[in-house]
Amino acid sequence: MPTDAQRWCLALIVLALPPATAHLTRSLRRRWGSSNQLDVLVKLGGSALTNKASFETLHADNLRDCCENIAQSGKRVAVVHGAGSFGHFQAREHAVSKGSGDPKFSWRGFGLTRSSVCKLNGLVVDGLLAAGVAAVGVSPCDAFGATRGRGVVPRAARRRGVARVRELLGTGCVPAIHGDACIDEIQGASILSGDTLMTLLAEELRPKLVVFITDVPGVFDRPPDEPGATLVPRISVGAGRGPKIATSTALHDVTGGVAAKLESAIAIARAGTPVVVVEAGTAHARAALRGEVPDVCTLVERASSS
Repeated sequence: MPTDAQRWCLALIVLALPPATAHLTRSLRRRWGSSNQLDVLVKLGGSALTNKASFETLHADNLRDCCENIAQSGKRVAVVHGAGSFGHFQAREHAVSKGSGDPKFSWRGFGLTRSSVCKLNGLVVDGLLAAGVAAVGVSPCDAFGATRGRGVVPRAARRRGVARVRELLGTGCVPAIHGDACIDEIQGASILSGDTLMTLLAEELRPKLVVFITDVPGVFDRPPDEPGATLVPRISVGAGRGPKIATSTALHDVTGGVAAKLESAIAIARAGTPVVVVEAGTAHARAALRGEVPDVCTLVERASSS
C-alpha cells in the first residue's frame, strides 16, 4: 500500500513559466482589499486529519493545530474536509460510488458510509468549537440533495447547497462541509467528494484564496520519499491542458486520490483564484490561512497571459 507521502506528487509539469514572487504577492494583496464575503476556502485533507491506512484513526494533533490556526487567522473562512480513513473503507466495501446497480452495493453500506463521514465531521466541528470558532457542520446529502452521476451536482441542488453555506457565512458562522454519500438521480447513490465541493464552492463563493492543507509540504516532481524529489514551488496554469500527473492512490480511496485534488486546484486557479498547497502543523500552514504566500508551499495560479 502506498504511503501518505506518495499521494501529493506531480510527475511532469507542462505549463508556462511562473511569474515573479513580487507579482504574486501584489495580486494576493489586491484580492484582500476587495469586499468578498469569503476570504479563505480551506480544504483539510483526509491524509492530514487521519491515518488513511488505519480504519477511522484520527491525527488529533493535526486536527487541533488546523483548528487553532483557523481560529487565529483573523479571516472569514469556510472549511471543507476530506474523509481519510472515515468512510472510504465502507464506501469501497459496499461499492457506494458505483451506485445501487452494482452487485456489491447495499443501502446499509450507504448508511455506514454516511455515518462514518458524519462522525469525522463531528470531530472537526468539535475541534473548531474548542478553538473558539463558531463552526456548523454541513452534510451535502441533506444540504445539496441528489447528485446526477458521480461528481455532477444539478443546478437546483447546487443553488440549494450554496444558499445554505452563504446563509451560515452571513451569520458569521464557519461552515464545515464534508465529502458525502448522496442519493443520485441516475445511479441511485454516489459519492460527492470534498474536491468536487472545493471546485464548486470556489466558483460560487469567489474566495480570495484557496488553501489545501495536506500531509506533505506541497506538490513534488516525484513521490516525496524518493531520492532527489523536489518541491515545485509554483505552478502557472494556462488556458490549455493541465499538468500530466503520475500518482498512487490507496485501494480504499473512492474519491480519485491525488489526481482529483490536483484537478480541483488547477480548475480553481484557472478560474482566477490562487491556490496554496501546504503541510499541516507548520508555520507555513498558519501563514497561508492569514493570506500570505508561505516560504514552503506550492502556489497554483493562473498564468498572467491567460
